Amino acid sequence: MGYLSRKYKRVGHLFQDRYKSENVESDSYLLTVIRYVHQNPEKAGIAKTETYPWSSCSGYLRGTGDRYLPEFAEILNMLSENRDVAIEGFKRFHMEFSQEACMDVMEDCKSDNNHEAQIQEFLQIRGIALMDISKPEYLDTRKELIIWLQENTAMSGRKLAEVTGINREAIRKILANK
Repeated sequence: MGYLSRKYKRVGHLFQDRYKSENVESDSYLLTVIRYVHQNPEKAGIAKTETYPWSSCSGYLRGTGDRYLPEFAEILNMLSENRDVAIEGFKRFHMEFSQEACMDVMEDCKSDNNHEAQIQEFLQIRGIALMDISKPEYLDTRKELIIWLQENTAMSGRKLAEVTGINREAIRKILANK
């Protein structure tokens, strides 16, 4: 283990856990994510949303995005079948300054940020250890735990996997079939 890894109590390579992703499962969340990404330069004080040169924002606002964005027409069609109406609707929606957070930025908003204690309490009541939750005989309890955590902590699937040790695909299936 290298000096910096010991100093900062890190494991793995330099970029481990650096980049995150999360499923976008609805049209409204897709529009929210697009607005969030487009507004990041302005929120960071780098440039105005509509003038940031490395953004697709200006293409949407001018209606010229279909030259370089294959999804452009599909995204505008979420707002209206009429292209001009859709562009105007996108402008209104997009230029509203948003405090929304995407990809877990505010995932802990419903919890006291003490996930381990919540999980331990949940499992202790049921007489199960966290390391046993992956065993086939505890499938129902695992499902109950994942649903309870998602509803009571606002954790994403990625965060649920991180704190429980259950893989993301299993969590996605549980939440899709709840």
